[in-house]
Amino acid sequence: MLLSVPNEILNRIAFEADSRTRRRLRRTCQLLRDVATPLVFESVNINLSWRRHSSSAPTFLKSLNSGPKLAQHIIHLSLCLPQSFRPYPSRFASEARKKTRDERLDSFDALFLGAISSMVSLKSLFWMSDGESGPHYAKLMFELFGNLPLLSKLKIHGYGNWDVPLSPFRHIRHISFLGQRSNELITFLGYNPDIEIIDAFVWSRSIDDDQSGSISWLFSCLPTGTYSTVKTLRIGGEMLRQLYAYEIPKFIPHLRHLESLTTLINVPDVLWDGLQEHGICLVSLSYHEPTLALLSYLSSYTGLRELSLNMSSDPTNGTLHIASLLPAVITLNSSSLTTVRIVPCHSGAWCLDHPMLDALALCRGLKSLHVCADKARTRVEENNVIDRLLQAFLALWPNLWDLQIDAVSRSYGFEAVRTTASQIHRRILALRFAPLSPERPKVHVSSDFAAYSVIIHDQKNNIHSFKVQYLRHYGEKESWRKYKFWRRSDNTNDD
Repeated sequence: MLLSVPNEILNRIAFEADSRTRRRLRRTCQLLRDVATPLVFESVNINLSWRRHSSSAPTFLKSLNSGPKLAQHIIHLSLCLPQSFRPYPSRFASEARKKTRDERLDSFDALFLGAISSMVSLKSLFWMSDGESGPHYAKLMFELFGNLPLLSKLKIHGYGNWDVPLSPFRHIRHISFLGQRSNELITFLGYNPDIEIIDAFVWSRSIDDDQSGSISWLFSCLPTGTYSTVKTLRIGGEMLRQLYAYEIPKFIPHLRHLESLTTLINVPDVLWDGLQEHGICLVSLSYHEPTLALLSYLSSYTGLRELSLNMSSDPTNGTLHIASLLPAVITLNSSSLTTVRIVPCHSGAWCLDHPMLDALALCRGLKSLHVCADKARTRVEENNVIDRLLQAFLALWPNLWDLQIDAVSRSYGFEAVRTTASQIHRRILALRFAPLSPERPKVHVSSDFAAYSVIIHDQKNNIHSFKVQYLRHYGEKESWRKYKFWRRSDNTNDD
């Protein structure tokens, strides 16, 4: 029977199955083993410290490059280098036993290094280490990885104090680096001018490090006259916390292909002016402390898809004027916006109000929305902006899967914010009586009081349940039992 099933159907069965089922399919027969094996070993996690205590390590390492040759199926590899690569032997161990142990560990190293060249399908490498130095074979290991033909994504999380040998990598398009300032990182970026995604969180090696912490440091090794082609730039850390106005003219050419920018540092307003002047239009922006120059830049074009603004400062008269421009930006990009996050730390002009909601109501393609409300807006009984937001959630945004409404106050006192959070919570509870469209099988809403979900169980009879999944920070004093769930059934059935 199984042999008569077309391979397309077998492949579909294995593709739709979860990881546990795929592993079981491999043990069924040779046919299903051939179908499921590439999916089972598509993503592999190797912890090089396991060899000290795992009896299955030699068998798995041998199978990577011999027998089934599993290495050829690996597309995503996560590699963890332990802090101590060679455990200290017991002081009671004999010299012969120490030699045997070292030969055993050397054989593991050889098996692993021998399998790297067979990882011909590898596209993504995630490397993590917390040691102060790498293994003795680190340079050879990275050279072998660097020669792989399809490897284009490199993710490095180094918590130690040694320069990762990144120079062998010459075909990377996506680099994610979390670690201390490294000359190897700058050399690597100089070797890869065609890189498209840079995600860098860099800190200094010591508190006495007086080297520059400018963002422009990322492109300092590019040859004169050569500019980056980066499309996505996410930056943070104390070594990437500055950008000076005098650097902007030389910095802008590196951003000529930029589409997405995420940063928590304050950049000079001339950067936004420079982006506008050179026609560089971001489709995704995550920033804080918006200025008039920023909103003027966002008003100069259409096509913005993701906008995230986080305001940490207390509103002043100046920010009142700036905040009034935000609805205009949202309205201008209403046909393209899919994600909007406006998250102030204090009550005031950046909180959700009716003009902002009127602009958001035009964004019919919204998928994720995060806003904040204060006491002045939640205590209104008639034409309440939270009630209007929830009505729009059900009626105007069919694709919205993530709605978060948080509470803010002029002060940071727990009780001051909790009062507003409780008001928001009570208005969200009204969703348990709201009619739902059959086209929306799941609805997820959250606040800093609780997380909620609405699930349709029977589309024909419109039977759905409203559930408080769990209580969050400002709802911890409440009893979860009284919020278990409500079920609603629409009895208006023609049958």
